[in-house]
Amino acid sequence: MKTLYPILILAVTLTGCFDSSHTVAPASHETPSPDAIVSTKDYETQVHINSSVSYTLEDAEERHNEFPDTFWIPPASDRKSLQEGQLVKLMFQIHVDDETQTERMWVIVERNVDHEYIGILDNDPTSTNDIKSGLEVKFGPCHIIEIYE
Repeated sequence: MKTLYPILILAVTLTGCFDSSHTVAPASHETPSPDAIVSTKDYETQVHINSSVSYTLEDAEERHNEFPDTFWIPPASDRKSLQEGQLVKLMFQIHVDDETQTERMWVIVERNVDHEYIGILDNDPTSTNDIKSGLEVKFGPCHIIEIYE
């Protein structure tokens, strides 16, 4: 059974990302301890960088389902079988104070734990200097819009 996540800023909904039978560590700009495991329903969808900057990841599967002829994403089998070192593109909705911009940025896959990926941001957004390459990013197969070949 899939878990329905809370409606995010700009009515973005993350659905189908994570199988509810798995457990994941909450997304954060801090690295959780290895034994800090929480239920998927507690997965934090908005990551706070500081008091005025945060981001959420847009659900690429949802976007593809809305616009299948114009918004292509890689096959689910590819998105669910990434290996360490692969480069993927995600859509970050970056919230700075009261403004939101969506930026497509590359992330290097560090590891795969039950189809939840942990990666390292590989470029800097244009909307803020508070998010920089090297930031740890947690994401699921549903967030991937491109896999670099």
